[in-house]
Amino acid sequence: MKPRNIISVNPNSTVFGDQGSWVNEHLLEVLINRGMFSSALERYRQRGKGVMSVPVHISIRLFGISVSGAHMLITPYGLVCKFDDNELGESYSFDVSGEARKLWKSVCHIG
Repeated sequence: MKPRNIISVNPNSTVFGDQGSWVNEHLLEVLINRGMFSSALERYRQRGKGVMSVPVHISIRLFGISVSGAHMLITPYGLVCKFDDNELGESYSFDVSGEARKLWKSVCHIG
């Protein structure tokens, strides 16, 4: 059971890298601190434009690997997580769904 101050972030689909490799969305565990995310959403709403970055924790379940330097971008069109695989020299990004997207919609008054 996860703590109440943590939000699980769900990829919408398979996560593809910029060099063609991929990770099944069910293998990724993406967590974000609820307070940090809520504060960032509020700052984004007040600013009203651009893109804001928030750090997230990503681990790949199958390999037990934690990804360092992962972040989520808050944009006018949705939420996008990005992370790099330094060993393979590949960057991954994916659209976000689930609880994080619902919070984004409610705070930013979208749709």
